[in-house]
Formats: sequence, C-alpha cells, structure tokens
Amino acid sequence: MGNNAWDGLPVGILGASIHNIGTAVAQQHLRNILVYLNMPTLNQPEYFFTWLDGMVDEQYNFPPQIKEFIQVWANAYAEFIEKISAK
Repeated sequence: MGNNAWDGLPVGILGASIHNIGTAVAQQHLRNILVYLNMPTLNQPEYFFTWLDGMVDEQYNFPPQIKEFIQVWANAYAEFIEKISAK
C-alpha cells in the first residue's frame, strides 16, 4: 500500500440536510471511509440538523441557540485536535 497523506489527521464532521435523516446517513458513510484512512474522528458532540426555511436571517446569521451549539462543538473539536496532536 502507498503512502497515506491523511493518516492520523483529526476530523470533525458537521451536517445539515433538508430531511431528518439525510445528514446522519451521509456522516456515517463518511465515518466508515475515515476509519479506512486511519483518521481519528470527534465522536461527541455530534451535529445534525434539519435545514428549515427561515433558519438564518437576511444577513445569513444563525439564531443564538444554533450559534451556541456550534460554539460548543468548535470548542470540543479544538480540544480534540490538541489531544491528537500531543500524541
């Protein structure tokens, strides 16, 4: 097998879909591929949401509760990267 440029790189997955299950299925498929590439993946918190009309305002801003959840995820991902990079 050749060199794997992706080997060991940390991954975080976020997703949105217009249907309830779309991003969940896509994310699981991606996770299966990432295992083969030996890429550690942030498992919690997971981020799935159904995209609805009016999800963002006229300036493309998310409502505060969505921003807060994304920030929680981003903080967890930053910690995950530090943990993986320290190995």
